[in-house]
Amino acid sequence: MPRYKDQRNLQRRRELGYGDTMSSAEIDAIILKANTLGYLGLSGDGWGCLFAVFWAFGKRLSEIVGLRTTDIAIRGDDLAVTFTILKKSRKTRKGVPIPEENRITPPRRTKRLTLENKYAVIIRNYWDSIKDQGGYLFPRPQTKTGHIYPKYVWDFIKEMGFEQPIWTHLFRHSLATELAQAEVSVFEMKTWFDWARIDTADEYVSAAGISTKKVSSRKW
Repeated sequence: MPRYKDQRNLQRRRELGYGDTMSSAEIDAIILKANTLGYLGLSGDGWGCLFAVFWAFGKRLSEIVGLRTTDIAIRGDDLAVTFTILKKSRKTRKGVPIPEENRITPPRRTKRLTLENKYAVIIRNYWDSIKDQGGYLFPRPQTKTGHIYPKYVWDFIKEMGFEQPIWTHLFRHSLATELAQAEVSVFEMKTWFDWARIDTADEYVSAAGISTKKVSSRKW
């Protein structure tokens, strides 16, 4: 569900006539605009692919910028993308560093999406154009990591100049809302978004009114 610090942005979206979540038309407009811009050495197609990954998979920003070309594969009729789930591996606890031997190795989880999905097509086309180079999907050789920093994504969103507030967690929140409304189960949602607690998925399903469908459809 939306985090507290996002509430101001949500209120601004409402004032401008936009909803609490992104529509597919808004997503498409963002990708179309991104495709026309190059920024920090990354092509417009690269930026368009990044936002397509946001929407198609609903992953966290830190999990997307570090993708390698080898993390993507075609498996049958699906596009398979393997993400490193970073939130499950913290280096500090309440500001205190966790000893190296007690840290959890970040798990890796593969998500599959049919190649018939139009956002999977966008991702595949960009991946096809860069995969032979190896390395990161969103490279930035000048950085210590070798890939773009999360800050660059925030800067690029500002560079696009949309009227309505757009922020990275909004993609994740919007996709979760769409899936809940499409009657995806809480177990599927927990697995897809790699949430630690099933309660998070249940909040989305409850908000969509799906969990009371049988009660709502009664005629007595």
